Amino acid sequence: MNIFDTNFIILVYPFFMVLFCMVLFGLQDLFKKVKVSAQKIIVILILIFAGQNMYAFYKFSPSDYEAYLAQVKAFIPPGSIVIGDVRFGYGFFENYDYIALRDLSYAINVKNMSSEEYFKKFQIQYVLYTEYWDYMINHDTDYGKIDREIDKIKFKQFIDNDTELTGVVHDYVYGMANQKFGNCWTKIYRIK
Repeated sequence: MNIFDTNFIILVYPFFMVLFCMVLFGLQDLFKKVKVSAQKIIVILILIFAGQNMYAFYKFSPSDYEAYLAQVKAFIPPGSIVIGDVRFGYGFFENYDYIALRDLSYAINVKNMSSEEYFKKFQIQYVLYTEYWDYMINHDTDYGKIDREIDKIKFKQFIDNDTELTGVVHDYVYGMANQKFGNCWTKIYRIK
């Protein structure tokens, strides 16, 4: 995992802000020369941080992770082995065996397994195929973390030929592609 993955930057952001404030206090002599106090800069940074958080709360307030998961789980029997985006693993830790797509990347790149071998070895039964995955497969882009080494054409052929659609869940946030909010979808496929 890339330590600068945007999914995890929120965990270190507050510490970065504290460190930044400490540096500002350390540079007080410089600020005195330009007649700006470190306290004013810190207040401005706190306001920016608070504004970012309020905007995120406003933007994501229509999302409901538990309701989304309940809709997805309605198509997947408990005890099933599921593969999908790493972000959805939290909701499947009870009553399911959940495998993140990144594990498939590891198997392909380090263990030299094909996607088909991986799916058979781990007896994967369901695939959570999000609009995000679809975007990655159908566009030549490095945006996001879908595996760049997975043969996208073979993976799409696998979805088209070796699975059957069991359901589609629409949500405002979850499953999004390219930071687009609105009518995002997650398709649930059962492997034949």
